[in-house]
Order: sequence, then structure tokens, then C-alpha cells
Amino acid sequence: MEHTGAAPLLYTPDPKLQKALISFVQEHVFTGTDHENHGKATESDAGANKLDDLHRKRNLLAAYCKLIVNSVLEMSTAAEIFKHYMKYYNDFGDIIKETLSRTRQMDKIESARALVLCLQQLFLRLKQEQDSGKVCSSSIQTFSSIKELARRFSLTFGWDQIKSRESIAMIHRQASPTCTVFISSAVQQQQTSSFNTGGGLSYRSP
Repeated sequence: MEHTGAAPLLYTPDPKLQKALISFVQEHVFTGTDHENHGKATESDAGANKLDDLHRKRNLLAAYCKLIVNSVLEMSTAAEIFKHYMKYYNDFGDIIKETLSRTRQMDKIESARALVLCLQQLFLRLKQEQDSGKVCSSSIQTFSSIKELARRFSLTFGWDQIKSRESIAMIHRQASPTCTVFISSAVQQQQTSSFNTGGGLSYRSP
């Protein structure tokens, strides 16, 4: 009897579960160190606990990002991860950058759309906080930090204008004017600079 290969299992969580997953990641990964829990610990114990905690968080984030790059979760959910690229770069920058690279390989347009969604959410949250008349909390990214995040995103488009043309065109169509100016001008600037130097983009990890 001839055995045929089993068909791959395809599963897409419903929107409620996807929302619960990202809430779990936000709560358990993108959080500061709880110094109160280590108040009575020795310096060496505190250092070990901190490393263990970081290792746990990295595993959680990597597992979530795998769900995105394996098309289990919608690519738009990556926006919630991308917005932490700057603030948590030292701890998770490599994971987020790899996720961005993988999503772009899967679908350049949808990946660019996730970047736009990320920036628009940050702008909206900042505007709502400012309109409320309250002092912005530490969890709210400032205008300058959002602008810098857009610049970092622009570096990932590379120096080839032809390859990034469709993605940039989508940003012009769907992004807010501020997002469009930030990303497209930064991309154009680094592509022009690369062209003038006669070579590819000399890229250093941000």
C-alpha cells in the first residue's frame, strides 16, 4: 500500500484569538524589569534573574514572530511588533529586524502596509494623548522618536529604487501625509546617496 505525504495543516486563528495573542506578547515581552521583585536579591542573583527573564521574553517574541512569517497570523499583526523596534532594540532588535526581512520576502506590499499601520497607530496614539491635555506617559513615543523609527524603516528598503518602487507607491496611496513624507523622503535620500557613491547601500545595524 502506497503512502502519500500528509497535507500541511492550515489554521488561522479568529480575530479574537489574534488580539489575545498580541495582548499577551505586549504584557509579557515589552515590559521593563521589575526591580521590586529583586529588591532583596544579591547583585549576582539579580543579574542571573535578569538574563533568565530576557531569555524567556526573547523566546516568547520569537515564537510569536514565527506565527507571522509562517502565515498563521495576519501580517498586519506585525505592526504591533515593529513599533517597539527602537525602544527595545538592544534586547529584541535582531528578532524584529529578521521578522521585517522575512515578511518583505513573503509579500513586499503587505510588509510595507504593516510598516504604515505601525507608524499611523503611533501617530494616532500620540495625537490622542496630546489632545487630552495630559502629560504624555512614558509609554507614548514622542514625535521625534516616531520620525526616527520611520527613518530606520526606510533603511530596510535598500538602495535599488526599482525593487522598492511598488512598496513606496503603496505608502503614498495609503499612508497619512506625515508617514509618507518621513518614509519616502528618507528612502529617496539614502538611495540617492548610495547612487552618488557608486555602490550599494553601506548599511550598519541601527
